[in-house]
Amino acid sequence: MQFGVSLEQKLRWRPSNDISQRMWQLVGLMQTLNTSQSRRVTLTEALNGQMFNETDTTTLSLCESYNDPSGRPMLRNPTLGLKLGHNLVKCAEVKKRTSLCTARLVTELR
Repeated sequence: MQFGVSLEQKLRWRPSNDISQRMWQLVGLMQTLNTSQSRRVTLTEALNGQMFNETDTTTLSLCESYNDPSGRPMLRNPTLGLKLGHNLVKCAEVKKRTSLCTARLVTELR
């Protein structure tokens, strides 16, 4: 939700459809990631370094990788991978900002 709010604050001039598409891309990533895991994974956990390989593999599977006739690896949907990468970076920035604000608040309360 914080990702959507940050996009809405940044992209006020864009239609809300653009923001909802970005959110749905993340939903698709999380659904695919959760089907491959034995437990339910949150987006916050998927952004951790421990889940990097799983998140990367899931993104690659969503892009539908294949080998062309010459044996070169290709993607059927490469733009989805780029968009998911940008969205994940933005989510990581939001997560970092939230953590810093929380840490500052805790420090001020002491």
